[in-house]
Amino acid sequence: MDISATSIYQNIGKQTTKEAKLKEACREFESILIEQMLKGLRDTVEKSELTSGGLGEDIWEDVLYTQYAKNMAKTASFGLAETIYKQMSKRLE
Repeated sequence: MDISATSIYQNIGKQTTKEAKLKEACREFESILIEQMLKGLRDTVEKSELTSGGLGEDIWEDVLYTQYAKNMAKTASFGLAETIYKQMSKRLE
């Protein structure tokens, strides 16, 4: 078993990479859930002739809501990603 300083730092680097990947995956998962929630809420709003922009508006709204969800997940305002990370990080070893 190699316990030199180099191998220790390599293991720390790998652990940090695993933790970073897990954090990013948790944030992405939270973002997807938020996006689905926002799209569900958007579908409850009735469209009128004044706000009906057709396919272009629908595509733009999808992109907008995706960005809203990513920003909400990054600011940790929901806290779901943090909770998932705490549970999953116990299994990293």
